[in-house]
Amino acid sequence: MPIKVMAAPRDALKLLRTGIEQHLATVGVDAALARVEGLATPHRIFHLGIDALVAGKRFAAAARHVGWQATLLDRAKQPIAAAELALSRGALRFACVNRGPHATGGAEAERAAEAWSRRTKGDHELAVLRIPGAFCVALWLRAAEGGDDGFVPLSPCPAGLKANVIPDQARAEVDLRALPGMDRTDVDQYLRKTMGSAGDRIDLTPVADHPATASDGSDRLWETIVDSIEDETGSRQVIPTLMPAATDARFFRSKGVPSYGVGLFDQRIEFAQFLTMFHGHDERVSVDSVEATTRLLDRLLGRWTAE
Repeated sequence: MPIKVMAAPRDALKLLRTGIEQHLATVGVDAALARVEGLATPHRIFHLGIDALVAGKRFAAAARHVGWQATLLDRAKQPIAAAELALSRGALRFACVNRGPHATGGAEAERAAEAWSRRTKGDHELAVLRIPGAFCVALWLRAAEGGDDGFVPLSPCPAGLKANVIPDQARAEVDLRALPGMDRTDVDQYLRKTMGSAGDRIDLTPVADHPATASDGSDRLWETIVDSIEDETGSRQVIPTLMPAATDARFFRSKGVPSYGVGLFDQRIEFAQFLTMFHGHDERVSVDSVEATTRLLDRLLGRWTAE
């Protein structure tokens, strides 16, 4: 089935021609645009925000239709530039004339898109997809309901993508933190359930496989920690927590050595806020927390060696 192009509004071509004429009158002599002999069929333009991309939202629902783009052709049907119409509040207006490879380098990408659509026997609309946050512009083969979409990145494109090619495979690395007692089988089952029917086409290969570990708080070290905290703060209200982080404690626990991460934190800041400060933007810890933890560790080591 041939690729479809959504029919542009009735006044789109008139708006494009008028806009190009006004552009020429504004910028003066433009030798390249003076060679324009015709317009290619306009394609719809879609915009996808990086937040939607990161959140994993379906492109068909998250991408916004923002306008139309038509390639400007010379007498030999070669691309010179591209003109755009912007869609605002349901109305079209002339937006701009674009130069450069994204505007004129779509011929090879269109051939790749047509070949892929024929091979997959799909029912597709050809559109332009822009993802500014990822510095990517692609031809989007928008599938009919239930079909598979295709994407052909236009050159230049971000590292990791190949221009004018629909990749035959995709790769993603996922960082998961399992709970103590869970093993690789539990993680695989969780991923398969999350992926649903798509999981049948995905291979899972572990990059690092470190089971979660924990110490149960029934040993002498834990009691010494609690005693030291009471000495420093006057309270024995200590609650062990699980943290989604990797430390050297896992190597000691694998040898049967109880291990804990311990510290005292600035009382002016809630613990949940502290967690957002680690490995985040403007990573930091308060001076009061460093001083309190230093005093605690000094007491702890003193008690441990005395006992």
